[in-house]
Amino acid sequence: MLLSFWMAGAGLAADKTNPPAVPATDAARAGTAALIAGLKPRRGEIDLRSGTAKVRVPEGYSFLDADDATTVLVKLWGNPPPKDAPLGMLFPSSAGVATSNLWAVVLHYDAVGHVADTGADAIDFAKVLVDLKRAAGEASKDRVRDGFPSIEVTRWASPPRYDGISHKFHWAKELRFGGSDRVLNYNIRVLGRRGMLVMNAVAPMSRFSEIEAAMPKILGLVDFEPGHRYADFEAGKDKVAPYGLAALVAGDAADESARPRWSAGKLWAAKGLLAFVVVGGAAFLAVRRPVRGP
Repeated sequence: MLLSFWMAGAGLAADKTNPPAVPATDAARAGTAALIAGLKPRRGEIDLRSGTAKVRVPEGYSFLDADDATTVLVKLWGNPPPKDAPLGMLFPSSAGVATSNLWAVVLHYDAVGHVADTGADAIDFAKVLVDLKRAAGEASKDRVRDGFPSIEVTRWASPPRYDGISHKFHWAKELRFGGSDRVLNYNIRVLGRRGMLVMNAVAPMSRFSEIEAAMPKILGLVDFEPGHRYADFEAGKDKVAPYGLAALVAGDAADESARPRWSAGKLWAAKGLLAFVVVGGAAFLAVRRPVRGP
């Protein structure tokens, strides 16, 4: 779910209709502005994990490397330092990290092993949704006890779809927080030889049409390099993941609902969740503790 840079020199225009979600004091504003000014958005073809994969950043999008992405997640959005540092963050250049009207792509790599895609067409995703709802209900009890808003999986916003040629798998869920806030969680997995690139998108449900329209382009921006692709798997030599596609949806989402990872500042802190990950393992975005506004 996720940027308007305030620096014209960075080539990104500020969104005047969405005031920055920053602290009210002059000192806090100056500190936030300094952090944003220090970010180095990039475009073009960018290497990931020393040649494991690459992301192609076209016009209309910008990319932040691992350090800048962590700065955004921790210092600008107020999340605890992630256990697994992101590979980077991809976002529309017309939005910004300091506005409430944003969605982004946070990149991670999950070395889970080679995920078998046999039987993809036979998966009963209606049953998977039932399991998701049940798991979220159980996780919600712990969230409420720990001071977070309740969480409910209400429906597929976009049912799971797997492309057996590109080995890219994506789905979107509608979540409800606190009984009222409707949030979109868009999940993408790019399967590779020894692991996967994980792409999750979290945004208000009002942004669904925009993100859904952008999905074909987003799916084409990230790929494994030769030697690391799904077809390069060597049976008996390479690690095999302990689960397949169905469990990837059900188990991943259930775990993330229970232990969300980060959010985009006080707007999403109120929601309790945020994520649009282009590459990553279990990169569900949300705060682990309530975040107070200024």
